[in-house]
Amino acid sequence: METMVKNDLNQLMQQREDGPYIAIYLNTAVVLNDLNRRRLQFKQLVNEAETQMAHHFPKTEFAPYATQLEQLINDNAFWL
Repeated sequence: METMVKNDLNQLMQQREDGPYIAIYLNTAVVLNDLNRRRLQFKQLVNEAETQMAHHFPKTEFAPYATQLEQLINDNAFWL
């Protein structure tokens, strides 16, 4: 995984008008038994993101975001 540097962040901030963007933060754990719990938490955060987007950006369709996020939910390698 590449490390984001200040220049990358500056570039992202300049693209703000291309948004909206979604950022989801989820604690990770080494314990494999927690996979289902973490997926459930992630799904709940995706639902909250959808609610927030509908409130703050009512004209923006959530479906493209949901498609990408659903791919992560179903990606076993991502959760390991």
